[in-house]
Amino acid sequence: SALRIAQGSLLRLEPGETRALDLSYAPPARGPQADTLFWRAPGGIALLQVPLAGQGLAPDLRLSATGLDFGAVPVGGEARQVLTLGNQGTAPLQYRLDLKGGYRLGRAGEGELASGAAVQLPLSFVPTQRRAYADTLFIYSDVPETPVRQVLLSGRGGQPELAPLPASLDLGLTRTGQPRRYRLDLRGGYRLGRAGEGQLAPGAAVQLPLSFVPTQRRAYADTLFIYSDVPETPVRQVLLSGRGGQPELASLPASLDLGLTRTGQPRRYRLELRNAGEVDLHLDRMLTGSRLLLPAARRLAIPPGQTGVLELVFTPRDTSLVRGEITFATDDPARPRVSIPFAGQGSRTSLYTGVARHLFAPTVVDKGRVWELSVRNLHPRATLALQALAEGPFQLLQAPAKLGPGEQAVIQLEYRPTRPGTSRGRLVLNTDLKESLEIALEGRAQAPTTLSLGAPLPWAQEFVVPLELREARELNGLSLELALPEELEYAGMEFPGNSLAGQPLLLVDLGEEGRLGLGLSFAQPVSGEGVVGLLRLRLRKASPSPLVLAVNSAVVRSASGAADTLALPPPLEWAAGPVAKPALAPAALALYPPYPNPFNAEVALSYELPRTQPLSLVIYNAAGQQVRTLFSGIQEAGAYRLVWDGRDQQGRLAGSGIYLALLRAAEGQLSQQLLILH
Repeated sequence: SALRIAQGSLLRLEPGETRALDLSYAPPARGPQADTLFWRAPGGIALLQVPLAGQGLAPDLRLSATGLDFGAVPVGGEARQVLTLGNQGTAPLQYRLDLKGGYRLGRAGEGELASGAAVQLPLSFVPTQRRAYADTLFIYSDVPETPVRQVLLSGRGGQPELAPLPASLDLGLTRTGQPRRYRLDLRGGYRLGRAGEGQLAPGAAVQLPLSFVPTQRRAYADTLFIYSDVPETPVRQVLLSGRGGQPELASLPASLDLGLTRTGQPRRYRLELRNAGEVDLHLDRMLTGSRLLLPAARRLAIPPGQTGVLELVFTPRDTSLVRGEITFATDDPARPRVSIPFAGQGSRTSLYTGVARHLFAPTVVDKGRVWELSVRNLHPRATLALQALAEGPFQLLQAPAKLGPGEQAVIQLEYRPTRPGTSRGRLVLNTDLKESLEIALEGRAQAPTTLSLGAPLPWAQEFVVPLELREARELNGLSLELALPEELEYAGMEFPGNSLAGQPLLLVDLGEEGRLGLGLSFAQPVSGEGVVGLLRLRLRKASPSPLVLAVNSAVVRSASGAADTLALPPPLEWAAGPVAKPALAPAALALYPPYPNPFNAEVALSYELPRTQPLSLVIYNAAGQQVRTLFSGIQEAGAYRLVWDGRDQQGRLAGSGIYLALLRAAEGQLSQQLLILH
């Protein structure tokens, strides 16, 4: 199979003819080859055989590596490696190289290698981007078995990168004037303009120690700039923040009242101290200057914003008063040394109230006022059986039957007076240890009387203001102080026949700046409710603004001699001008103010009806008795005016005083006050 004859396998030779045969030998494999050339005559007779022998020769390509990894190379930089090609065959080797991507060959891409020869191919990697690269180097040769060989090429375009930094570094609270150290961890290449500079290998790290030394009690903010050769982020920033703080001892009590303590028995007190600062507050060197009052601890630390408790133990020896000062040192710059006065006293009884006398606030007659008394058992071990007794107009509502050691309870007393005046009594507390406490009680009854100012009634250039009392109980007198506007002046005081006070003795005090003092002394004790008198005020000049009458003080005196201050009525406010009648009829029933009012002869009453309906207009006196019926019947819709001549139904002249005009209709009822002055 390896022998080829160019002239073909059929030949004809003439006698004496010589012909050359062109033989070609193509061994199919490496190594020795053997074959035979047979010449046969027609008919198959063997004439000649020629043994043939040869050696199969071929190149053999050997590579120093099947893959090359260039690793991480800075973008724009260059990395070099060498690939060795060797011919281990018995024939020369022809090769050709094919390479693409970011890799370059350092020499020609084709050549020939003699048997046993080798060549080194320099390769370089130049990345242009920050990414991974992968490519293949194809080597074409005339090696029969492997005409194409591949070498895998890999690498990565890279650049320095500063690892993630904290966006900010909170240095927290630091006591002013004291250093505090912090560490900042950096990765990647960096350059620090002031703190220093250096270089970091890939994956390496460096720690930068930072210190914070605040000088003031405030917030601090700064920036750490880090310059590096990272293309994307040549400058990085780290925000630095912190706050200078100090302890602050909050407000302290001006003094410490230890109260009463059973002699010979220790009693604990809690003094609460609050730290309003930003760092821990330290207290030490606590002293009291007395062996009778000792602190439970000599030192105390209070976290910021919290409250610490300083416990004190008080052990009085006798009933004498113990005084002194609690002193201690702090690290608060504003209060390096603190002193708190204290006072306490021993008690030979186990029952403690802290009160020897109680005065009830003025209480309205037939109304109750409750007082709560705290009582405490000072005995550290014994339970006290308690008996409470109240004397006078004081009623015991609640009292504990027993008090455990150190226990505190509440006793409730009610003061309910039945008549004006001052009442006295006592509360007696007895224990089963044959101990007794007395508390003096005193209460003052207040009349339930109220004062009011009636609506002002215009009369020519005057206004009449009724003074009314309600719930009067055996009153002997009334004192008033009023504030008059500058447009009004006092014109007199009248007491109509139906006055609640009759004809009292009147004292008038015309003070400065519009003050008007009125004193009424009643001939007989006054009780009930009604008009006491009519205050007349004269209009001195026109006023564009409303007039205001106010009561500054009001005092009543009861038959028992007690004087009570009344609650002040609201100021009275009204317009000084006339009341205009509306141009259009109202949509509802209307009764207009009478005119004139007050009057002594006759008065006109005007009203309007929105529709036809039954209607009556009746005059009543202050006692509610019917005096005169002006109209009773059915009227059509429209405006009407009726006149009252000041006489009753029998034609008798009505006396001076306040009267009421009452209009009743299907729509409802309306009223107006009338004042007759004779």
